[in-house]
Amino acid sequence: MAPEEQSAEFFGFFEVGGRTSSFIGPAIFGFLAAELAIYYGNQGLAPLAAEQTGIRVAVISIVFFLVVGLALFMFVRPRKHEAALEAN
Repeated sequence: MAPEEQSAEFFGFFEVGGRTSSFIGPAIFGFLAAELAIYYGNQGLAPLAAEQTGIRVAVISIVFFLVVGLALFMFVRPRKHEAALEAN
């Protein structure tokens, strides 16, 4: 879908997005898991149960990112872009 004369530029954006997501996803997951384990531990759960519950809830953040990505992906119209490329 990228114009041929700008393929390197588009690949650069793709690479920056990949590098950023490889940092942000695990950082958010780890932060949520740790904070939720502390929260559930303060609520009276045993330490192991609090940690397991925190991890389970943190998995929801990953599911959230996947759903948001899928929703954004639904707005991509490849045929429209292909027709624009063929016109050039």
